[in-house]
Amino acid sequence: MSTGPAHAKLSIDLSGIHAFVVEDNEDARELLREVLTYCGALVHFSTTTEAALAHLAQFLPTVILCDLALPGADGFAFIRALRALPPARGGQLPAIAISAHYEDFARPEALRLGFNEFLRKPLNLDQVCGTIARLLRADERAATETLG
Repeated sequence: MSTGPAHAKLSIDLSGIHAFVVEDNEDARELLREVLTYCGALVHFSTTTEAALAHLAQFLPTVILCDLALPGADGFAFIRALRALPPARGGQLPAIAISAHYEDFARPEALRLGFNEFLRKPLNLDQVCGTIARLLRADERAATETLG
């Protein structure tokens, strides 16, 4: 594993996190795999909405990162389908939208449809890991408050 300058500043511990990345671009997948693994996360991938939804029938990750510009059904279709699932099947999983285009439209629409966060490409790797950590801390606090 590389410990060069690209990772020198990353100090966020994502140990125990299972990140599911839905991304069709090979370079983006590899970059996310490398940085998330470096921070301690287990990472799985799908390249289409259809494959991602099929994978979710097999396992539930801790967090989802989904590109909005996917072939076939896009990331907006993915989040609609995800949010329609019951909680036990992943319907309330924390999800982060990723997009290189249309931030003025994509950000509000992604959040309205159920993504918890929106990150713009090119990705800032510190921001990716920090967003995941922050989102999961907020999710844990909400679960604790609900139980308490």
